[in-house]
Amino acid sequence: MRKTLCAVAGLAVAFSASLASAQMKGTFFLDARDSIAAINAPTTQSGYANEPNGGGRGDGQTIYIGPKVGTAHIVGPNDTSKATMTLYVDVSNGGASEVLAAVGLDMSIAAPAANERELLAASVTIHNTPASVGGGLTNNPWNDTAVSTAFTTAGGGIKAVRVPVEDLGGGPMFNASLGIQNGLGYRLATVNLEADTCGTAGRGCQANLGVFLSVNNLLVTAVSDPGPSAAMDLELGYTGGAPEAATADGSTQGATSASADAVIAIKPKGDFNDNGVTNGLDLGLVIPTFNMSTGGTANHRQVYTGDYNGDGLFNGLDLGLVIPYFNAVVANCVSCV
Repeated sequence: MRKTLCAVAGLAVAFSASLASAQMKGTFFLDARDSIAAINAPTTQSGYANEPNGGGRGDGQTIYIGPKVGTAHIVGPNDTSKATMTLYVDVSNGGASEVLAAVGLDMSIAAPAANERELLAASVTIHNTPASVGGGLTNNPWNDTAVSTAFTTAGGGIKAVRVPVEDLGGGPMFNASLGIQNGLGYRLATVNLEADTCGTAGRGCQANLGVFLSVNNLLVTAVSDPGPSAAMDLELGYTGGAPEAATADGSTQGATSASADAVIAIKPKGDFNDNGVTNGLDLGLVIPTFNMSTGGTANHRQVYTGDYNGDGLFNGLDLGLVIPYFNAVVANCVSCV
């Protein structure tokens, strides 16, 4: 951890303790879509609009990613063995001069079972510009950020700190507009995922790896003027279309949620009957699923399964790739047929 981040975190705690405001709530959630616009306006073409909650928050918590299949998973610039998982926060209940001061969150990824496919790699990007974080910000929301635990296929941790104080010549003054306040869809970090090859004997071609958010030792705190701020109220992920309350507030290291906040679903293309393998039983389902997709009635899993070229759609451009991919599975994937 860099000394700068530690020093700024200390200032945040000290400032909050010396200053009173309403309790701020942070609803943190993970989504396969790396754009809040895609969550706010889900489409039938992507299949998200046909999910249980109309494609909004909570409907993107399954992150589909395909195993490597020879070279068939690479079509043009797209590689379907790679995917992203983005961390967002909706902030509410804060006072007019209350700011999100610190975010310390770990993301743990469950290990695959002995017969499940594995991830090959994972890394993270912490966002810290108005354009990348969004929410109407006009300046970088954080004084400092750090990857607190290096990201691996088991997950990792992030830390970000804001002390909303500036000196314009008359001494330090509190300025809430420097940081994240009440607002929706702030984009905090993006996790880049890569799946392993399908050719390992003894392992299937699919996996469902649970992802859990938890508070690390930086905690999740707010700062206000006047203060002090109450402990942050936390919600982590969605269950049944509603945010799930964490086991404790943001001042408690280890606070998490009872159920997974996302699932990384490693699943080969062409597995239309969803039994974990791509074989002849799936070929009869290509056209019916294609018709559902082009007719706007497919869900996201169905669109993903037929999106062989990785452009986010299942349309006519994919039909010519069905047999080449099927043949690549037969030639390369001993556990997938």
